Amino acid sequence: MILNLLPIPPLDGSKVLTSFLPREIAYKYNNLQKYGFYILLALILIPINGSNLLFFIMKPFINVSMNIIQAIVF
Repeated sequence: MILNLLPIPPLDGSKVLTSFLPREIAYKYNNLQKYGFYILLALILIPINGSNLLFFIMKPFINVSMNIIQAIVF
């Protein structure tokens, strides 16, 4: 669910971000949609510390989610 909110053009987060941007910048940002799949693929394939770049970006969100779940359960 959090993954889908990343502001990368093929994901829904890009549409949310576009609604907050000024019109000129939003237009330029929307032009990235044709490259969105390649950006997402690069995030998955670029290795960092034995993992991929996407996991490196998502790790703080995963940690917060896990802490909230642990606080609720325990």
